[in-house]
Amino acid sequence: MYNDSEIQNWIQKHGVVTSFTFIIYGTIITSDIDILTHGLILQLKNELNTGEMIVLYDPITEDEARAWEVFQGTSLVFIIAKDMAHLENRIKEIVLHGLDFLRFKANYLGSTSSDSNV
Repeated sequence: MYNDSEIQNWIQKHGVVTSFTFIIYGTIITSDIDILTHGLILQLKNELNTGEMIVLYDPITEDEARAWEVFQGTSLVFIIAKDMAHLENRIKEIVLHGLDFLRFKANYLGSTSSDSNV
């Protein structure tokens, strides 16, 4: 699954991060991730700057699929360096539309906001 230490580094660096997790039922490549990322940035140009987001994606093994109660595929997580929970529905819609355009079957698992509590 995605790198928890990377998320912890972002929380320490930015104070608050919001992650949006998707499951893709297939294998996605870097150029597809680039299309999704640029589309999200363009759609949220007033709320988001390029340096405020990282995207992590990892294959989902059979054991992980059973634990998450999903099918094998790819975990895709957009991590944004601020509280973006208020834009959850918009982000979900943009990413799922992009995945559909790229002909991927996908589901949205949800968002999580985390802070450093410092």
